[in-house]
Amino acid sequence: MGENLPLKLDHIGMLVRDVDKASEFYSLLGMGPFEPLHAKLLNRYIYGKPVNYIQNKVKIGRMGQIELELIQPDERDSIKMEFLNSKGEGINHVCFAVEDLKRETAALVGKGCKVISQGDFSSGGGFVMLDASQIGGILIELIKW
Repeated sequence: MGENLPLKLDHIGMLVRDVDKASEFYSLLGMGPFEPLHAKLLNRYIYGKPVNYIQNKVKIGRMGQIELELIQPDERDSIKMEFLNSKGEGINHVCFAVEDLKRETAALVGKGCKVISQGDFSSGGGFVMLDASQIGGILIELIKW
C-alpha cells in the first residue's frame, strides 16, 4: 500500500434486507445484470473466533467500472446483521483488491484499523474486513483473488 499508493477499488458492498428486490431496483437504475455470488469460504473468523455457519445471500452487478455487491445477511452473521439493524440498508464497506493481503492488512492495522473478520476462498486467495471507524473511515475489505 505504501504511504500514498492508491489501492485498486474492487467493489462497494451494500447491505439489503431482500437481495432479489434490491437487485430489481438497481437494475431499473441501469446497473447489472446482477448475478449470484457463490464464493465458498474456508477458515472464516469473526472477532477472532472461527465461524462456519454463515450463508449470506449475495448478488453482484456492474455499472461501468463500478461493481456493486448486494448482501442480504444471514441472521446469524453478527457483523452484517448488527450493522443492518443499527444503521439500516446502505453502504457497508469499500473493498480494495491487493496483491499481498498480509502486508496491506498489517499496514492498515498500523494506522489504527481493527480486523473484525477474515477468511480464505476455496478457489484461492482470501479477504480481511477491517473497521476504520476509529480513524475516521468506514469498514474496509481487502481482497486477494
